Amino acid sequence: KLSQCAMRASLAPLAVAAATQQWCNGVAPVWGSGPVEVVLLQAPLFSESPAHHQEAGWFNLFHTAAAFRQGNKTYSLEFKVAAPPSASSTVDAIVPHVNGTQLVWRNAARWCLTEGLLYGAGHWTKRLDVVAQVSPAQFQQVFEDVVLATNFTALDEAPRYNYFRILSSSSGENLLEDLTCGNGIVRILEALSAAGVSVDPYKIPISRLTLHAASVEEVDTTDAKQWAEVLGYFTTQRDLVKPGIPVEKQIEDLLALLPVRFVFDGNRERYLRVVRNRFPYITPKYETIHHRGAIAMV
Repeated sequence: KLSQCAMRASLAPLAVAAATQQWCNGVAPVWGSGPVEVVLLQAPLFSESPAHHQEAGWFNLFHTAAAFRQGNKTYSLEFKVAAPPSASSTVDAIVPHVNGTQLVWRNAARWCLTEGLLYGAGHWTKRLDVVAQVSPAQFQQVFEDVVLATNFTALDEAPRYNYFRILSSSSGENLLEDLTCGNGIVRILEALSAAGVSVDPYKIPISRLTLHAASVEEVDTTDAKQWAEVLGYFTTQRDLVKPGIPVEKQIEDLLALLPVRFVFDGNRERYLRVVRNRFPYITPKYETIHHRGAIAMV
């Protein structure tokens, strides 16, 4: 762990490094002495693109971020895939690249703090609500303990973005946790609550994709037969998203992938075999996270 003093001294270099990596035009926050409002931001997923508008909201799919506002000064915070925003970066966070007999994932998840209200107030059509008020010192503590501590890890290390969780169809137990933009903001609210801020992070609904299964089994990746199954499954996934693939081939590949049989748990560096994933396979929900400690980042 870096000392508090070293963390503060590293703020400006961190912002420069993030901008150089071209996935975050990051800034180092500077506050006055007054209170800082914490604003919850939610909008339909991908609605920053003119091609998508509000459609994802029909399926309970919302992007979640936060803004921190003091007078005329505002900063926006996102937990996101550490790659330049594009259709390919979204796909790469879900589907690995195939390199011979290896699977290469590009799903590192990191924080991005930018100046101003991200996309403007009109973008946030689901939620644009003040949920807490903090002091600059409380903000700084959480920024160092959560944001900087996560962003100082290398991009080939956890945390990694995970779009869905796996839920036991019998016990309701989480067999695999999700880690998304929404989980990230809940984690910030958890840390603020622990720092003495009056906010309940477990009353903030976020979008979650839930895959139901009877159980999961860890794959032995040293076993040639098991690994061949995993490699074949994810190769079909990559084929599905290749440009120029005929529609009939895409439908064939999609049907071959259902029910879901394998997933990658990037935050524990393991592949899981999914046992008895039933129709509708994955369901989108807009719901709260019900238990503490569900979100581990560093």
